[in-house]
Amino acid sequence: MEKNVPAALKLSNRKIVYRVLAGEDGLSRADIARRTGISGATVIKIAEYLAGRNIISYDPSEPTALPGRKPTPLRFNKNFAYCIAIYMEGIYTSIGILNASGDAVLSQDFKVPDTERFFQKELYAQVDKLMKAGGIDRNKLIGIGIAIPAAVDPVSKRVFRAPLFHDTKLANLESILQEISARYSLPVFVENDVNAAAYGEYRRVYADVTSALVYISLGSGLGGGIILNNKLWKGQKAGAGEIGYMLFDPHVQQTSEQLGWLETKINVTALRTAFHSDIQTPIDQEQGSKIAHYLSKYISLAILNIYATLDIQTVVLGGVLTEYLSAYLLPEINRELRRMSAYAPEVVYGKIKKPGFVGLSCIIIDELLDQILT
Repeated sequence: MEKNVPAALKLSNRKIVYRVLAGEDGLSRADIARRTGISGATVIKIAEYLAGRNIISYDPSEPTALPGRKPTPLRFNKNFAYCIAIYMEGIYTSIGILNASGDAVLSQDFKVPDTERFFQKELYAQVDKLMKAGGIDRNKLIGIGIAIPAAVDPVSKRVFRAPLFHDTKLANLESILQEISARYSLPVFVENDVNAAAYGEYRRVYADVTSALVYISLGSGLGGGIILNNKLWKGQKAGAGEIGYMLFDPHVQQTSEQLGWLETKINVTALRTAFHSDIQTPIDQEQGSKIAHYLSKYISLAILNIYATLDIQTVVLGGVLTEYLSAYLLPEINRELRRMSAYAPEVVYGKIKKPGFVGLSCIIIDELLDQILT
C-alpha cells in the first residue's frame, strides 16, 4: 500500500512527523501515531526513512511495544544539518553556525560600523573562521540566513526602509546575496532582524500555547515583529511591525530615509544623549529607574495601539536595551499600562538568548524542508 500513497501525501506525513520530533524528541512510534493521527504502519515507514537520512536515531529492530518493555524512543539528530546565520541589529552583529534545532554551535559578536565593507570582505572571513573552529562538515550546510535592520521583501530582496544603515541604502542587496550564495554554494534567505527574532521566540516558546504574538525589540533602533495564525505577518510591503514609525505628534513629518518618530525617542543613541548612559557601562538603580520610567511612557503607547488594532494578548520584549534594563523596565511598563487603560495584553521579557538565530534557523528549515525530506 505504501508505494501507492500519493507523493504529496507522503511528503506531508513526513513533514508532520519531522516537526513533532524536532519539537520533542524521545517519542515512540506509537506516541507519534497517537499525536498525529497517522497510522502506525505509516509512522514506521517514515521512521525508517528519517533514520536512513540520519535525521533521527533508534533501533529499528526493536518492536514498537512489548509486554513489560517500553517502546524504543526516536531521537532527533539536531546535528544532521547546519546553517549559517548572520544577525544584524544596527551596528551590533552576530554570526553563528547553527544546528537544525537553531542552537549555536559557535558564534561571534562584534560591531559593524561599515556595512558595505562588512558584506564585501569581513563577513567571509568571520564565517570561514567559525567553520574552521567548529570543524563543520561543509556537506552538512544547507543554507544561510541573514537578518538586517530594514524593511525587506524576502522574495524580491527589495529594501523599503533602512535608516540604521547610514553608509548604504543596500540598493544592491540582491547582488550581495547572490555573491554570498555563490561563495558557499548555498541558498541565502534574508529577513528583517526583528521578524527573525519574533519568529524564533514564537517557535521555541509559544507555538504550542498561542497562534499570535507581538515581539518588540529595543536596541540600536526600535522594531516589532507580528505573528498571526502561527505565521509571520509582514504586510503588503514588508512593513508590518515597523513600530518605530508610529507617530503621536501631529506636527511631525516622517520620511523613509530617517528614523521614525517613535524610534527617535527609543534607541541607544537617544538614551546616551538624554541620560549619558551607555549599554556597555553598568547601571545603578536610580539611573535605571529614570530611564525605564522615560521609556515606559512611549512603549506603553505603542503596545496599547497595537493591542487595540490586533487584539493580540502576548507581547514579548527583547533587544539589547531590554537586557540592559531588565531589572527596571517591565514593572514600569505594566504600571503605565494599568494607568492608561483598563484593557492591556500580557507583557513579558523574551525567554531565549539570540532568538534571531533560532528564527533564521526556522526560516531556513521551513523553506528547505520539502527538499530535505524528498
